[in-house]
Amino acid sequence: MLKSFDSPDTIHGVVAELERHGWVHEEDGLLRLTSDDAQTQTDLTPVVDRVRRQVQNALPPDDYINLIRLLARFTEAL
Repeated sequence: MLKSFDSPDTIHGVVAELERHGWVHEEDGLLRLTSDDAQTQTDLTPVVDRVRRQVQNALPPDDYINLIRLLARFTEAL
């Protein structure tokens, strides 16, 4: 699993956006995907894993970590 480089504030903002779109709901104190969105995640997980492996295999470990950090900074700036 890839550890998040995001701050708690960023994560809370993302969760709020997911809730606003109706993609997650709270159940027993936990956030859960709706059933449709859970299926979408299941369908996309192998694709995401494949792309992640391809990028990891193309770069030395330190470069991969730097890439993830740069992408995180980029997305926060959007």
